Amino acid sequence: MRILKTNPVLTIFNSYLVDSPQPSSISYLYNFGSLLGLSLVVQIITGILLAMHYAGTADLAFNMVEHIMRDVNDGWLLRYTHANMASFFFIAVYLHIARGLYYGSYRTPRIAVWVIGTIIFFLMMATAFLGYVLPFGQMSLWGATVITNLLSAIPWIGKSLVEFVWGGLLVWITEELKIYYKFIVYFKLILFFAGTFCVYFIEYKFSIFIKHVKKSIILRQPAEVYKIEYSTDSNTFQRLEAGNYIYPYLVGLIEGDGWFSVSKKGKYIMFEFGIELSIRDVQLIYKIKNLLGVGTVFFRNKENNKELIEKDVLVNSLPKVKLKNNRNNVIFRVRNQSHLKEIIIPIFDKYPLLTNKQYDYIRFRTALFSNLIYSKDLLPYVRPNVPLNTVKDLLNRSYFIPWLIGFIEAESYFGIYKPFSSISYIGSFEISQTDGSIIILAIKELLILKPKVTVDKTNNTRIKVSSIRGIENVIKFMNKAPIKLLGHKKLQYNVWLKELKKIPRYSNKIKIPLSY
Repeated sequence: MRILKTNPVLTIFNSYLVDSPQPSSISYLYNFGSLLGLSLVVQIITGILLAMHYAGTADLAFNMVEHIMRDVNDGWLLRYTHANMASFFFIAVYLHIARGLYYGSYRTPRIAVWVIGTIIFFLMMATAFLGYVLPFGQMSLWGATVITNLLSAIPWIGKSLVEFVWGGLLVWITEELKIYYKFIVYFKLILFFAGTFCVYFIEYKFSIFIKHVKKSIILRQPAEVYKIEYSTDSNTFQRLEAGNYIYPYLVGLIEGDGWFSVSKKGKYIMFEFGIELSIRDVQLIYKIKNLLGVGTVFFRNKENNKELIEKDVLVNSLPKVKLKNNRNNVIFRVRNQSHLKEIIIPIFDKYPLLTNKQYDYIRFRTALFSNLIYSKDLLPYVRPNVPLNTVKDLLNRSYFIPWLIGFIEAESYFGIYKPFSSISYIGSFEISQTDGSIIILAIKELLILKPKVTVDKTNNTRIKVSSIRGIENVIKFMNKAPIKLLGHKKLQYNVWLKELKKIPRYSNKIKIPLSY
């Protein structure tokens, strides 16, 4: 098994035949690929049997087909099976392509599979055209004439190229069709090897040596510069460089409710990346799973999961979620080490975590690429409390705004409440983080919030705003952000906006949008 994951060539087959993640929505529509494989086997067998009674010359080709139909035992059955299976081949191919387009099978991490399929499709069309010409009847003759004349559209060399393919001035003028057949065969071989080279170049697992400063986690030793070799595929870099804000959003979401853990499981080490959310965010969890293309989703119970204040207006406004078998939390996790190295790590290298959870990631990444196996080799770990960034550093991060949307999804609360000393309702926006004073201060400066940042006994840093200007700044930020909330928080925010419109204190002085 190790050679499958270390050999550059076998790694490609391993990633698509052994470790390839499959969608949970798999159905009968995924059977067309295997049907195409069955059709190919039938075509090869019947084609070889037909070739035993065929002569590839212009004078004998048509007569040999008649010989197969009339004189060879069950020759008619072989030819009709071959011809009709070719038609079924194309029907299954088009259905297979349609299924791939509908389900998005051309997207990461299956780009190379789609490229290989496209190459096979063109090879199949070339092969089918050659088979169409073989009987050398009227349909074959004029079919070959029309198709090969397409080359004449090429400027300057088109006419000469057509004559070269024909082997003369006309399709039927040459005594033998060998030149024509050789051209088709050579063309397919060139296309096959060129396509194979392109796929190998795209999918090749190349090693990159990067400088990584290992921060002292326990002993406060001087930083050491390590060269860590890790492999990733070009598809991952391609999608991360596309300017997609979903990945910074995901990093912000992980800051709030996710984890990177290196734990002991018996005498071995287990690596895990995961996130746990309320059952109300089950659709968001599956969006993340579909985005990454790897990982598993499962549910679990959690007692005393009642964080909302009963008197809050939003509690009564939001739809009630009926929990099946008291399952009120949903978890997404990835434990496969190849998936962690190839899909998860590149995201968090491109968009580093901004809180002290980055210490967890550094330890996780170092252990993962050090190929640690046994738990005895795992050093004890305590997360440091020293901030990795300053407020200025955070505000200068190019991805800080989409990151903040993901962080708001995880750690914020949009509320409407009625103080005991007031007859009217008040809207509020609240966000907090344990050991996250720098993060909360950066959010305060970005949103231009006036309230003081508070820290409780558990070192949980919090800021809560209910002023008119503060609420207005939050609304402006949410509406101008390059990415929107994607989970249940989006519904909470929409209900919050609706309730704010009912409060004259805000509706008379703030332009509140109708929807988010």
